[in-house]
Amino acid sequence: MRAAPLTLIDAGAGPDATSRLAARLDLQIAEPPGDPAGSYLATANGLGFRCPRESGDGTLTVVSDLLAAGDRRGAVRVGGGLPLLARAVGLDRDVRTVVDATAGLGRDAATLVALGATVTLIERDPVLADLLEDALLRAQAAAPEFAARANLRRGDALALLAELTPAPDVILLDPMFPERGKRALPKQDLQLFRAWLGPGDAGEIVELLELARSCARRRVVVKRPPRVKPVAPGAVACLEGPRVRFDVYAPATPTTRNANPT
Repeated sequence: MRAAPLTLIDAGAGPDATSRLAARLDLQIAEPPGDPAGSYLATANGLGFRCPRESGDGTLTVVSDLLAAGDRRGAVRVGGGLPLLARAVGLDRDVRTVVDATAGLGRDAATLVALGATVTLIERDPVLADLLEDALLRAQAAAPEFAARANLRRGDALALLAELTPAPDVILLDPMFPERGKRALPKQDLQLFRAWLGPGDAGEIVELLELARSCARRRVVVKRPPRVKPVAPGAVACLEGPRVRFDVYAPATPTTRNANPT
């Protein structure tokens, strides 16, 4: 899929906004009707991306909207308290700096930013990083106090984590793995990830977890589906909801290990 050059299609943004996006992303603007799949879209709501559905039936389009994600998901409470993600990360225990090392479309990062954390988003896929950059630019214009707590780093977390200074309180990992057996297709975001990025590499995520444990000051949190085995043994806590589970790992460095990371 990636062999063909990506193009930009005006999908409601208008010629001026489309031209600005094309210049910023160094893309050619496609003539209508444009490529039906594997294309950037200049939409009225921001930069989008269109790719074939995982099922092979038609296409799907995704736009990253950090403000909307933060407003929607930051308001969700579990048991009258913080959202499960925020509890797993430790926002109720004075955690303030988080690295989302597999940021994707930034939904989890936006939730944490909306709740007051300062989050560095790392994304290695150029398409997803472009969507995140566009979302951050829109957030800076609409809610600068929100955007000031979010920072995007392009590149592979395996190369970038050790470069981050000061070390973050927490590193969040949300790995992709091949599906086992026949299951209903996942929500739109995950369809995009599997259709565009393909399945995850189990060995690579174990390596990333080990590196994250050597870099985080207080904990590493791994997001998993319920009833799926952990990425690695040794989790010190597990917080599980009906749709997601968070496995919590202590830092690997003895001098920085938090005696009670939960």
